[in-house]
Amino acid sequence: MDTSPHFRLRSGNAHETLIAMLAYLTRIT
Repeated sequence: MDTSPHFRLRSGNAHETLIAMLAYLTRIT
């Protein structure tokens, strides 16, 4: 799995980061 720093938690945006990570994982699958 790619562990790019794109998904590091931004200030209070954990939910948005999670959505982005899920979208990313869906694309590479």
